[in-house]
This record gives sequence, structure tokens and C-alpha cells, in this order.
Amino acid sequence: MKRHFSWLFAIVVLTGVLTAAAAPANAQVDWSNAYVEGSGNNVIIRDVRFMGESYSVCWEWDTSSNLLYRGAVTGTTGDPCMAAGTAAVTICVTNAADGTPIAGATVLLDGVSGTTGADGCVEFSSVSFGAHSLNVSAPGCSTLSQTINVIQPTQSINVSLSCGPATGNYRIELTWGSLPTNLDANLLVPGGYHVAFDNMGNAASYPFAALNINDTTSFGPEIITIYMPVAGYYRYFVHNYSENYNPGESGYPLTQSQAAVTLYRGATELQSWDVPRMGAGYWWHVFDLDAVNQTIITVDVLQYSEPPFP
Repeated sequence: MKRHFSWLFAIVVLTGVLTAAAAPANAQVDWSNAYVEGSGNNVIIRDVRFMGESYSVCWEWDTSSNLLYRGAVTGTTGDPCMAAGTAAVTICVTNAADGTPIAGATVLLDGVSGTTGADGCVEFSSVSFGAHSLNVSAPGCSTLSQTINVIQPTQSINVSLSCGPATGNYRIELTWGSLPTNLDANLLVPGGYHVAFDNMGNAASYPFAALNINDTTSFGPEIITIYMPVAGYYRYFVHNYSENYNPGESGYPLTQSQAAVTLYRGATELQSWDVPRMGAGYWWHVFDLDAVNQTIITVDVLQYSEPPFP
């Protein structure tokens, strides 16, 4: 019901937006030819007529199912969601092992370079709405490349890099896009321990593995580290918590999440996986790992049942 209420409110606001300009007293907004385009996060109302002009108006559903006005263009063609303005985007870079800021990291946003300050952050101004390539690197650390989607006038994006000399540790890094907002990293450890957001593990005792960073507000990263490998197979998978348990995000499956998983040993990248574009399910079983013998078995399938212990 909340979305229906927001939609009615949006129509009232739109009428106010178009009639706020100086106009004859008998000027009216003509909805008779209007139609709606778009599914998912953005909705465009086409062919709303006012004083002889036809308008296309962009609205955006936020994560709380509120409808936000994003701009309008004249005519029935063009995409006002992409032309609604620019954004200030802040990129903050942290060490995946402990979450501390990384100063001096090089951040490239569509090739435009910036350097993080003492707080690990750098800001880019006048960034257009839509998809952009992000590349982050720092001395002694892994590099990161991903696509980000700018949808808000002010937006912060957190990324992490694997750093340091701990060459025997395995680190598994999960990142994703703006929607769904909450993906969960899971690791099944030989012996029966399940590392996840509600059971984060331990670095110093069994399972000698831990969820270092948990994220519930888009993009990630979520980091799981194996500090001391034990014999047997580990199993790693991703759960689409948002789609499974949040009815408001039921339309954002894993196939549209832009999820990516990267496996490191120390600062060396061993292998990476992008979420499948085909298939269905709340769980993405990514790989199995014999950490003692350094054997990786790619699985890379979507499924509706939670993967069991090997």
C-alpha cells in the first residue's frame, strides 16, 4: 500500500511542478495521453501535456519505497532519469582485513583520477546519473574494478582492498550493485561451522575463519578470511537476503545484482566470478575450496535451496 500512496502523492507533486510556472488561469495538465515506462528502480511518465508541450518525467523508487522526483525533459523521447542532473560521489577505501582507511589509494572513476586522504575517502563532483567504471589500487594491496550505478545527488560508495604480507590467509571478497541492497556471504567450514552474518566465526580458534566486514546497504564489500586452513573442503555461497526476506525488493534477483566474488591468497588474486546472468534462486553457490592443497572447484550455479555442507 505504501507504493500506491506514494504514486498518488507523486501525481499531486507533478501537477504542482508543471503548474508552478506562470500560466493562464485556465491552463491544465492533460493526462489523457500519458503512459508509464520502466520497471524496477526508475519510472518514466511519458507524454504529460502542459500548455501545448509534451513532457517526460522521471521518478525513482528509493529503498524505502518512496517515490522521488528526478527531473523532466520536453518531448516524448529521451531519458529524463539519465538527464536529471549530476551527483557528488564519495569513494571510501578500507583495508579488508581490519576495516581501517587506506590513505593514498588511487581511485579512477571513468578514467578521472583521485587520491584518498587520511580518512580513506575522495570525492568526485558533477558525476552524471547512470553506470560508471570504478578502479581502485594502492601500494601493497590488491586492485579492484567494478561498475557502480549513480542514482542519488549525494552518494557514498565503500570499497576494500586486500593488503598485507599474510600470504597463508585466504580472503573472499563479495561486492554488488545498488539493488538488491543486502547480499550475504556464507562459508561452510570443514567440521560443521557456518560462517555468516549471524555467526561470524573466530580468527584465533576453530573455525579459524571469520566474517570481517558485513554490509547491508548495497555495494559491499563483505569479506570472509580463512586464517588457518583445516583439512577438507570449504564451501562458499552468496544469499540474496533482500529478495528472500524483503517483499519490497522481490523484483531484484541475483542475476541483476552485479555481484562479483574474488578469492585471494594473501594479496594475490587466485580467481574471480561474476554472478550468472541466467538462472534463478536465492542462493549462488560459487565455489568449493580445499585450502590445504590449494584446490579450487568452480560451481557457479543459482539455486532455490541453501547449499549443504560438502
